[in-house]
Amino acid sequence: MNKLIQLNTQKTDILHRAQVALDAHGAKSPQYKSLVAEAEIVQGDIDMLNQIERSLPKEAAPIAAPAPVLTGDEKQIRRAKLNAAWRSFLTNRPDHSAEFRDLLTSDGGSALVPQEFAGGVLAQALKYYAPLTNYVRTKWLGPGQGMVVKVPFGTDTSVGLTLITEGGSVAEVDPAFSSATVGNDDLSAGTIKFSWNLLNDSNFDLEVLLTELASIRLGRGYEAILTNGLDSAGTATPHNPGIVNVAEVALTTSSLASNVSLTNLFNLFDALDPAYLPRAVWMMTSKTRNNLIRTQLDTTNRSLFIPSPTVDGVDMLLGKPVVINQSLAQLGTANGIAVVLGSLYDGYQMVGSPLRIQNLRERYADTLESAIIPTTRVGSTGLAPGALQSIKLAAS
Repeated sequence: MNKLIQLNTQKTDILHRAQVALDAHGAKSPQYKSLVAEAEIVQGDIDMLNQIERSLPKEAAPIAAPAPVLTGDEKQIRRAKLNAAWRSFLTNRPDHSAEFRDLLTSDGGSALVPQEFAGGVLAQALKYYAPLTNYVRTKWLGPGQGMVVKVPFGTDTSVGLTLITEGGSVAEVDPAFSSATVGNDDLSAGTIKFSWNLLNDSNFDLEVLLTELASIRLGRGYEAILTNGLDSAGTATPHNPGIVNVAEVALTTSSLASNVSLTNLFNLFDALDPAYLPRAVWMMTSKTRNNLIRTQLDTTNRSLFIPSPTVDGVDMLLGKPVVINQSLAQLGTANGIAVVLGSLYDGYQMVGSPLRIQNLRERYADTLESAIIPTTRVGSTGLAPGALQSIKLAAS
């Protein structure tokens, strides 16, 4: 079964590259025909393994335990207990509601932070407030892990084929391997303070409220740190150089007033090594995107952007996704990096830790208040040189 998964993954990769070759060179190109032939060979291997598997004796399939079905009333009861456990944790009162916890703390038995806090809501926040995290190469550290991470990568963009003459030898051409060492910085989303009266008297979903608040703060923080290497206060973070500092400046606009032109976009596209095009994305602010949609038109006054057909999708420009990054420079910012094009996967590495919640247990007890501090660790570094190219705005 592992071999089948491997072959199907290989086939998917080949078909993706074939689609790229089809878009770039057409159906009659040697690249496209070669990839189609390669996909057919892999499909033959898949068919053969499937036939062998069907001929083997069948094992009894395990019977899955039926999933519990919660009625509307049961969901409300569970949510009420979940929020009660939250309130208990925030005010440091004992609560042994183990149904909602994986672990209980040893000092008093207070319930740990609900697992929902670090789950899907945080992922949704990163999707909308730091979408670049879906494209950079990412390694998530486990709880309690803050070690320095060594990241290896290879660059092989300049190697091709050489002629072998009769009786001649073949020269050794090794790929160029490099590595980067990534530390991480401790970061917080700030102190969130609230009164016990508010916790006990308000009839609202506390877990959802605090989760969304902390997640949005973290999402915006991730974007600013990964893009510029700066925290929300503008302080440089030691272990995050920033994408704008790693990306090569392919060109500078002719003047600050001219903004970004269609010619600039074409030249930036040409500056990127084709080896990085399959995973390449554009990055720009929403205002830059909107300006380009209005001003960059073809001969029939249609925008060069292809709008996404879905609500949560991304627009396309010259066949590459447009990723909104509000931490890049806005148009009119002297010497700012306004547009980045390239493969974030090949050009930038992020190392992050799960969301942690620090509970200030006794600090504000004299005023009948509590506070939490959502914290995380983030480190990053540049990888393959040239994988990211940028447009810099003129100084004046």
